[in-house]
This record gives sequence, C-alpha cells and structure tokens, in this order.
Amino acid sequence: MPSPVAAAAREREPASIAVLPFVNRSRDEEDEYFSDGLADELLNVLAKIRGLRVAARTSS
Repeated sequence: MPSPVAAAAREREPASIAVLPFVNRSRDEEDEYFSDGLADELLNVLAKIRGLRVAARTSS
C-alpha cells in the first residue's frame, strides 16, 4: 500500500502520454510521410489538452 505522501504526489502530477510512431503498412515506401504526419498531428492535438503532458516524439 503506497504511503499517503506518495499518493498525494501522484495526484498532483499531470497525466502524461507518449505517441509512438505508426508503421507504414503500405507497399509503397513513399507513403511513409502519411504515417509520420499522422503521428505528428495526433501529438499536436494531444498537446493542446490542458493538464496533459505529451512526451516529445524523440523521447518515445
């Protein structure tokens, strides 16, 4: 059972999320930009949510 101090510290920390890269499942390697763009767009939209920390793309 966590101590009350540890539980209180967790409650103050903002929620966090990481966006992992998407895999290009297309046979065309030139479509790689689509999977990269999708991950970037998702990361940007999530970053606008107040109270949510989003890990940088290079960190995940």
